[in-house]
Amino acid sequence: IDALGAALLHSLWQGAAVGLLYFMMRPFCASAGTRYRLGLCLLAVLALCPALTLAWLWPASNADAATAGQFDAVAAAAFQELPRWHAHALLPWLVGVWLCGVVAIAARSLWQWRNLQVLVRGASRPGAAWELRLTYLRERFGVNRPVRLLSSARVITPMLVGWIKPVILLPASLLSGFPPQQVELIIAHELGHIRRWDYLANLAQVVVETV
Repeated sequence: IDALGAALLHSLWQGAAVGLLYFMMRPFCASAGTRYRLGLCLLAVLALCPALTLAWLWPASNADAATAGQFDAVAAAAFQELPRWHAHALLPWLVGVWLCGVVAIAARSLWQWRNLQVLVRGASRPGAAWELRLTYLRERFGVNRPVRLLSSARVITPMLVGWIKPVILLPASLLSGFPPQQVELIIAHELGHIRRWDYLANLAQVVVETV
């Protein structure tokens, strides 16, 4: 509990440092793609920092007295700025509140995912003509994975759902109210997300934010 609580406390300044580093490096990015890759790299760093800190502070087995002594020294250094009651009485509560927050945010994400699945199951195919256009755009942009195109009156903005079986979900009003050339641009934009594996990046971001 002490190791996990200390890792959580250290994650505050670590996250601030990673954010400051991104803020300082972003003006030097020449393109949006470079900023995107920089953001992904620092997101990975943000996820690794608490994990490495927890591994460093994790208590050793009783059989390894030397390593246990090293842990005691590291733990003491981690808590040297905190009163003893703070380290031993407040950290379990901190970890408990953190766990409750993780469970609550994860439950919200699962609920949102379930609602997306309901939207996909209730959507309809826009017709053979649009499926031919989708096939043409997939070949043009080199997207070899199967992609479904569906429309729904329950959505107000285009969205990409799923990774293994991606679905481009379009508002029904968009197909009837926009010129076909503009709809093709929207579909091409969503295919770009598939080609760049943005869904996996978003999933990783949700996991990092939840934890």
